[in-house]
Amino acid sequence: MNGGVYSVCLKSNLNRFYVEKRFTKEQYDLAVSEIRLLHKLRHGSLTTFTDAFMDPVEKIASVYVEFCDLGDLSGIIKAYSLHESRAVVPEQFIWHVFIGLVDGLAFLQGGRKFLTAPDYNPRPGWVPILHRDMKPDNVLLRSRSTLSSSKYPYCVISDFGLAGTENDWIQKGSGACGTSLYFAPELCLKPYPKNEYELTHFTGPYKHSAKSDLWAVGASVFNLAELDFSWSGWPTHLNGNIPPEVRANIYKKEKDGSVSQSWLLSFQSRKELVISNEGYTVLLEQAVLKATDLNPELRPTPIEMIKYLRDILKNKVLTKHLKESSSLPSWALTKHEYHALAVKAMADLATEKNKK
Repeated sequence: MNGGVYSVCLKSNLNRFYVEKRFTKEQYDLAVSEIRLLHKLRHGSLTTFTDAFMDPVEKIASVYVEFCDLGDLSGIIKAYSLHESRAVVPEQFIWHVFIGLVDGLAFLQGGRKFLTAPDYNPRPGWVPILHRDMKPDNVLLRSRSTLSSSKYPYCVISDFGLAGTENDWIQKGSGACGTSLYFAPELCLKPYPKNEYELTHFTGPYKHSAKSDLWAVGASVFNLAELDFSWSGWPTHLNGNIPPEVRANIYKKEKDGSVSQSWLLSFQSRKELVISNEGYTVLLEQAVLKATDLNPELRPTPIEMIKYLRDILKNKVLTKHLKESSSLPSWALTKHEYHALAVKAMADLATEKNKK
């Protein structure tokens, strides 16, 4: 979906890192749309726009956003799943992720930081934005700026390449976009798609919405709580009662509409997300179920969900329980060492110049 993603830094300051996303000439119009969208997003749970470059003549563009140094949520799920200790993710961290991501979605919906806002009214004139590709891979983790901070890392929603308004060209064309593994139930065809056209176009009354974004966040949080200790690569939020041949080919996209894709885009592949880990509170299970209600009519919007979560945080039993939660172990986080590599690269360049 792009011309390459790079980690970059300023030659004048090797301690400041950024991510550069380059666009191809064919993607120039999409690049302009994404850059304009990112420019107006100002929220701690959304990737921070730093700068951009656009050349309308040559049709090339790049956007620069903040660099997140601790990997992504998918990496944490995999690390816990593979670790020999079979430890579970601290509930306090799960709430940290859950609340932060929902507040980020609420900002996209209403243009305000609703977790701390005095009311729940959207900002006047704000046009709601849909992410349309929420999943653990697109939730990045960034270190705290304060050294030796005991607080959890920031969780940042990234990759707005498919983001847009509720009335943009994707919605008007009813095109399926994003990652089918994290499609909300209403985005699936039931009982099964009948042909290739139906595999790529929705036929039901529902399209991408703030509620479908919320469902994907709830499914991501569910995977963080449930884990898969065998790490089959199969998300725990999907129904696992499928034939082995379908599971083996689930990621393949055959032109003829293979059985794996047909099943994946069916309502039967979704299930009620009930957390089985008895070490977590009932409140966490209830919150996940609320965010992932199979009926979109009953599922809240992100703004309604953040209000629900704010009320939960006032529960004294939960507050006491969360104080007893532990920090994340070092093996659960991916630490990128780009800084050391950049310093070495610049030192090598300086040495070469001196030789000449």
